Amino acid sequence: MNNLQVIEEFDDYPLKEDLLKGIYSYGFEKPSSIQKKGIPAILSGRDTIAQSQSGTGKTGTFCISSLQIVEKEKEEIQVVIISNVRELAEQSYNVISSLNNFLNYKIKLLIGGNISDTNNLNKNHIIICTPGKLISMINSYKINLNNLKLLVIDEADEMLDDKAGFINQIKTIINNISKTTQIVITSATLKYNTLNITEKFMNNPLKIVIKNNELTLEGISQFYVLLNSDMVKLDCLMDIYSSLCVSSTMIFCNSKKKAQWLTEQLKFKNFAVKCINGDIEQKQRELIYKDFIRGVFRIIVSTDIWSRGIDVNSVGFVVNFDLPFKKESYIHRIGRSGRYGKKGVAINFINDKEYNHLKKIEEYYSTQILEMPVNIEKYI
Repeated sequence: MNNLQVIEEFDDYPLKEDLLKGIYSYGFEKPSSIQKKGIPAILSGRDTIAQSQSGTGKTGTFCISSLQIVEKEKEEIQVVIISNVRELAEQSYNVISSLNNFLNYKIKLLIGGNISDTNNLNKNHIIICTPGKLISMINSYKINLNNLKLLVIDEADEMLDDKAGFINQIKTIINNISKTTQIVITSATLKYNTLNITEKFMNNPLKIVIKNNELTLEGISQFYVLLNSDMVKLDCLMDIYSSLCVSSTMIFCNSKKKAQWLTEQLKFKNFAVKCINGDIEQKQRELIYKDFIRGVFRIIVSTDIWSRGIDVNSVGFVVNFDLPFKKESYIHRIGRSGRYGKKGVAINFINDKEYNHLKKIEEYYSTQILEMPVNIEKYI
């Protein structure tokens, strides 16, 4: 950290008075670990790489820093925050809008078809967007990034992964900003290849990188159940629900077909449940998200599309109906529970062939995933 200040209290750092009001009214009392280090790092003006697990305040870190950096009298785009999915962009927008309550900066969310007026985009102080929408606005000359102070790339391990399809978009965006623009990237996990890519466009960045053995989510009890088939998995899920009173639940499957099948099975058994996958239109996904937050139904069956892009405080229970193929996905999935220091439970259904993979996940995060106990209710 090059002897940068670490803030123990928000009042310890010279933040704007109206920003402090927004921070406390939002419900932040003390900075989290990533905020203690990340806010001073970003506000130093240096390029910054910030890695911290889900639910620890990464979004608050770059939102608070962005609002501190903005100069209100300059009606120009000073900060751009890019997210890989619309739901995550909306989440960042909601957080920064709440923190902005007393500052009243102009903030615009650019996703999908939500833009009714593109004539005055350059008068906004902060833009929250997905990469494709930002490039569309750049190519149509609706956005000018000449005066951009800060570019934040959230979920960088996805954004900078060739397989995810975002890397060329990020390159295009980087080519349209000044070399003096400060760049901040954040993620819960950062692979070696991702860090190598950052060397091509970041200038001697400060690194706040948590090791794998520090990534396990505190407050989340992790268990596994060894089962032989999907039908047995379904029966086990029914047993759990029959014996427990659980809050909002997210159940993850590895394929769209499996997620849809499980949803239909749960509906047949009279559960209020919705399915989310990449085939569902964005407007429908937004309605499902809002209804889930309101408690209209309590179970979401999803592919990995929502392992990152959803933030619901009431989620206390995550079931990996299928164990994720990639070790890096595990922490994102179980991180949907236990948000912001609350308790959560993650249960992994596995078969004999997956047992070794579970042990590799356990080793990767230096954590313990125990066999589900008979008295599971005491952890809920």
